Amino acid sequence: MADPGWADHLIQALASPGVAVLLLVIGGVALYIELHSPGMGIGAFAAAICFLLFFWSRYLGGTAGWLEVSLFAAGVVCLLLEIFVIPGFGIFGLGGGALVLVSLILASQTFVWPHNEYQVGQLEQSLLTVAGAGIKAFSNGPAIIQIYSLDTIIALLNNYGTKEMAEDFINCGDADLKAAGESWALKNGYIVHSGQGSHRVTYPR
Repeated sequence: MADPGWADHLIQALASPGVAVLLLVIGGVALYIELHSPGMGIGAFAAAICFLLFFWSRYLGGTAGWLEVSLFAAGVVCLLLEIFVIPGFGIFGLGGGALVLVSLILASQTFVWPHNEYQVGQLEQSLLTVAGAGIKAFSNGPAIIQIYSLDTIIALLNNYGTKEMAEDFINCGDADLKAAGESWALKNGYIVHSGQGSHRVTYPR
């Protein structure tokens, strides 16, 4: 009997509960970012890679087939329709979310409905895996978007900044944007005046 090759070890590693949760968390966060910041493409690409690896490992492990992949794709399409075509949290949003959850759960087990204690335990593990990944993804998604947004705004100042923009950054009340405004001002030969009222950015006389 042949020893397991690197592909077998890779499939086994990807199918392990820990790696499965990690793939779902990263994929969920990336999808969340893409849906809330459309047009970047980075989030969609990362999500596609993570979910592709998840379903590929489950397919090779014998727990997923075209049914689960089709359900997942249909769920994502419904969510996109709900967000971009038919705004409002309605039937497409609920239906799409349910299809995605069902596809992930079915991809983690070899049955549709449990018929014995062992399958009940498998179903509980699948539910915990998907629920835990979903909670982590949607709790970390907003924070990552905020970080990305701050970096984008600061990059705009550094690349296309003006004195007025720097003053707005310094006076906005956010510590990171204030530091970015002061740094831009110093790099471009301005002096930042502090005191009562708004900060002013001027050229040295």
